[in-house]
Amino acid sequence: MNGLAGESGCGKSWTALQAVATELQDGNSVVYVDLEDSAIGIVSRLLDLGVPDAFVADPTRFGYIHPEEAFKDDVRSDLWAVLDFMRPTLVVIDSTGESMALEGTDPNSDDAVAQWFKRVPDEIARRGPAVLLLDHLPKSDSAAASPIGSQRKRAAISGVQMIQTVRAGMSFAKGRPGEARLTCTKDRHGHFITGEVAAILSVNPAPARGDEGIDAVLSRTSGDDWAPTRHMHDISQHLQQVGTSLNTGEIKRSVKGKADTMTAALRILVDSGYISSTPGPRNSTNYEHIKPFRIGDPYDVPHDIAAGGRSQCGHPWHDGTCNPDWCHATHRGRCNQLIDEGYDLDIDGEVIQEPAETAERKRQLVRSIVDRPAVPGRNYSSVKEWE
Repeated sequence: MNGLAGESGCGKSWTALQAVATELQDGNSVVYVDLEDSAIGIVSRLLDLGVPDAFVADPTRFGYIHPEEAFKDDVRSDLWAVLDFMRPTLVVIDSTGESMALEGTDPNSDDAVAQWFKRVPDEIARRGPAVLLLDHLPKSDSAAASPIGSQRKRAAISGVQMIQTVRAGMSFAKGRPGEARLTCTKDRHGHFITGEVAAILSVNPAPARGDEGIDAVLSRTSGDDWAPTRHMHDISQHLQQVGTSLNTGEIKRSVKGKADTMTAALRILVDSGYISSTPGPRNSTNYEHIKPFRIGDPYDVPHDIAAGGRSQCGHPWHDGTCNPDWCHATHRGRCNQLIDEGYDLDIDGEVIQEPAETAERKRQLVRSIVDRPAVPGRNYSSVKEWE
């Protein structure tokens, strides 16, 4: 049983959904117990992450539950039936606070919280799946080591407790990339050091998937992975939009950032092959766009900027340098599959355009998820309307 806590807007749901997407794409089954969003919101976000609609539509692969009743009696029996039927590898509860409220549990009472853990997530975990609990932090305390409420919440975690915080200057916003860090505050199995940044969530807009489309990558960190990625993204985007070469001064006047940071960003972009540099008049340097850089993409850090200087791959299952000819951080090796499905991809494997029928398929898929009972034989889901 694992916990993920953070302030509102820090991207906890995106982290959870990225874990869901990984499980589905690896051939496993997932149950999402949602008390904060809706079937439309969750399913749409999974589709925007690039999860094939067939995976989400398959009731043996993805189960969505939006409970309106306390976890007891018939409701418990129905959930056990779902778990026995699907045998998921992951169950997400979003969120702990809302689930406790539905149960009438006082989140500040040690005894009440302990009983809730025993009755709900512990019982689920005993049936085999990993359990991920999303929760909130105390207001105005993003450095807290535990979720809001009783300390029993942290004590009850039998796996890993992570605190998610937005990196300074990297807040999430529509149409803008963002980045959050997951810091370990407890690990029963000793995989992470308490207090270390264990993973990074990188989110980038994906316009080809629609106005709300995004790509999210959850990656491990290393000691030499620092780079001014927000500035690198802004410079890359500006050069792409301008469509012609610009010198250092022109770039620094157009893209906000400290002079030293901008210089480092330009160096890393050049060394990583995202932009080119050529000598200009009066000892100036001109830069030109080659390919887009997005937060989470691999990059090379020169030794004089940061130690190590190796390519940092966005894939959580790769350490070190990856082959740029096949390692596409947002596709997880699915490029050939996407081409077969009718997507147009550029040389870097990025989606240029979706098939014409994709939007209608998405709409039909979301409606089918909304309309179907989440539990065989019982309509546990409270979502009835198409919005």
